Amino acid sequence: MIVRELKLHPFAGITNLEINFEEGLNVVLGPNEAGKSTLVNALKMALFMSTKYTKLIFDREIMRFMPLNGGDTIQVDLSFALGTEFYRLSKSWGQRKESTLTLPTGGLLADAQAVEDKLKELLVLNERTYQSILFAYQAGLGSTLDSLDKDPTPTEELASILRRAIFQTDGVSIERLGRTIEDACKDYFSRWDKELKRPPDNRGIDNPFKRGVGKVLGAYYEKERLHQAMQEALGHERQMDELNRKIRALADEIEALEEFVGTNRQVVDDARKRVLLETRKKALEEQDRRLRDISQKWPSLEQEIKTTKEGLKDLKKRQASLSEELKDAEAYEANKQKLEKFARAEKKKVELNTARDMLAGMKAIKEADFRLLEQLNNELKRLETSLEAGKIALTMIPEKPMELRVAKDFEDEISCTLEMGESLEVSAGGMIEVRHPDWIMKVKTGEMDFDEVNSIFNQVSREYQNLLNRLNL
Repeated sequence: MIVRELKLHPFAGITNLEINFEEGLNVVLGPNEAGKSTLVNALKMALFMSTKYTKLIFDREIMRFMPLNGGDTIQVDLSFALGTEFYRLSKSWGQRKESTLTLPTGGLLADAQAVEDKLKELLVLNERTYQSILFAYQAGLGSTLDSLDKDPTPTEELASILRRAIFQTDGVSIERLGRTIEDACKDYFSRWDKELKRPPDNRGIDNPFKRGVGKVLGAYYEKERLHQAMQEALGHERQMDELNRKIRALADEIEALEEFVGTNRQVVDDARKRVLLETRKKALEEQDRRLRDISQKWPSLEQEIKTTKEGLKDLKKRQASLSEELKDAEAYEANKQKLEKFARAEKKKVELNTARDMLAGMKAIKEADFRLLEQLNNELKRLETSLEAGKIALTMIPEKPMELRVAKDFEDEISCTLEMGESLEVSAGGMIEVRHPDWIMKVKTGEMDFDEVNSIFNQVSREYQNLLNRLNL
């Protein structure tokens, strides 16, 4: 079998790639991760992987070759020759499962099993033999020959061919040759994308690589620099041509003007005098227009001044009258403020008499009792403030309806009903107590002894209330 053409569209990380093989030895050379192994895997899949498979086989053998950029199908086309007969094989795996084999006679096999049977017939040897020989590295050929000698399945002719392939290298080390070729390729193609024919990441001379620059990339950078220099030179030449054109045009214009002036000197002098005379004429005409305007407006302006003077006399009389009215208004405003102040004083007097009457009817309290009331009241406020400084919270969500009584800190107990899933949220300073007919739950802060604070609060409250009752307040 001679492989003529291999096409991947798509397969693994390759979107669309077609390779034509020539007569004789074909070498695929490229750096790591360039896709060499992908080509080998595509060839194996085309020859040995049926398009009729189970999910287990798909996950184990096929899934890793699905397109990296998204997609649900991979496809490989393979053209090969057996003697003078040519075959074309096409297989796809994934969402579209198809196998076709075009025969030399023009016939077409489209059944997956029929295609696989025909391939086995054409390949002659089994898959294991091809896996060991066709896809073996040179370093492993020796062990492959030993296994062939022990395994009767491969033919003696195939073993002979492989032996000749090993011993007919004329003493040349394939590994050393490969390293030499690889070193030469690195020397020439380092930092160069051979497919796109440009530096990787499109790093041109504006952002060039500093290290690892191969001869191809170096020549590319030199070509780009020369191209830039040439473009810059061409730009300067175009600018010089444009400037020379403008200079010639201006020189021609100057020459024409000088010739015109020489021929029409008297006309030019007269034209200059005419420009000056026209300017003076326009200035005199503008001055005459203003004077005529003033002359026309003079009588009406004199009448307007006379009328204004007569109106000024009336305004002065009116000003005197308004001054008298202003004095009267100021006097009225002063009296009004005094009346308002007197009314406020009367109101305060009534309030004072009312306060005196209330004070006379109030019961007298001794200063010691008042101080005691103030002390007890301050103590109650201090205890309440100490509770407010604490922070505790309780959230309850019952799984069935229930009746509860809730109390917190020094507040009175309240009743509430919770439905299933409804939440009860209570926050307090020192203590929360929830009562149910079957249980009691208390939540206290760890920052104080609430029972002691509560006992003191109740004691002070009783003393405070007893004192109020004793004073009849």
